[in-house]
Amino acid sequence: MFHISNAEVNGKTDYEIFPEENAKTFVANDQKIIKSQSVLKMEEMVPHSDGLHTYLSVKFPLSRYSKVF
Repeated sequence: MFHISNAEVNGKTDYEIFPEENAKTFVANDQKIIKSQSVLKMEEMVPHSDGLHTYLSVKFPLSRYSKVF
């Protein structure tokens, strides 16, 4: 989806993959989900070599106690 191989992202943080402003937004969104323990639907802008792409993201917290939908 991001035109990056698994080997290029394995073990790396958002800050090592994306520009700082994008990484800050992604991390903030992830923190909202963890703190609220709820589903978050949003549009996320992701830079690609041909410009910004907009993705509709649906994120939810996972834990060993998560219910299967």
